[in-house]
Amino acid sequence: MVVTKQDLHQLIDEIPEAEHQAAAKYLGRLRDLANDPVYQTFMNAPIDDEPLTEADIAAIEAAEAEIARGASYSLEDIQKDIAERRGNS
Repeated sequence: MVVTKQDLHQLIDEIPEAEHQAAAKYLGRLRDLANDPVYQTFMNAPIDDEPLTEADIAAIEAAEAEIARGASYSLEDIQKDIAERRGNS
């Protein structure tokens, strides 16, 4: 589906005034990313199509086993640990 500037203008016209700040911030971020050479390089990089090696597969299986037995940390646990360490610095 091709989206024209007219389509975008129509969407903008329909955004409630209370959401104008959020819309402007989002559109500004899209504009900035379009002009960011690092982001563009990343987005245009070729997909890694190398086959997995036996070592890769073994590492993935080991990680999945650790997760299955609960030997991993949640994001919340990590954030709590970081906050505690910062408090104790």
